[in-house]
Amino acid sequence: MPQTGNEARILLALQAYKNDPELSLQRAAKLYQVNFTTLLRRHNGVQSRANTIPKPCKLSNLEEEIVIKYILDLNLRGFPPRLRGVEEMTSRLVANRDMSLVGKRWARNFVNRHKELDTRFSCNMTIKELNAKIQLLLMCSYALQRRLRKRASPLPLGV
Repeated sequence: MPQTGNEARILLALQAYKNDPELSLQRAAKLYQVNFTTLLRRHNGVQSRANTIPKPCKLSNLEEEIVIKYILDLNLRGFPPRLRGVEEMTSRLVANRDMSLVGKRWARNFVNRHKELDTRFSCNMTIKELNAKIQLLLMCSYALQRRLRKRASPLPLGV
């Protein structure tokens, strides 16, 4: 994650504090022009808000990347992924951390957040479009059957 100027100065101040035994945290904060309280919190191990995962987020960035790669891999193998399968996989990942399971619309929201997955799940067709495709396939099938019968039958069809 890109660091802001302030975050970079905090890291520099912490590094200077660790390297120089005579430098105090207050003096390091003044030298690097950062807030002393923030520097003290970072020294005590509290992460910045930009580096923490919010509580409503079920997965970390790495886990989200894993789920995305899994979905894309399934799609390449010819197994179109289902939203229910994504929910189940995520629930298994989250269960290891004793968090609550994902909600009803979590998988749909996850797909909407990641544009590279949107085309893998969006195959909504109206009934008219579906019927038109079925009719076209049936017409092609019947034409092929007629051609094969003419080729295979030595006798005329009326006999």
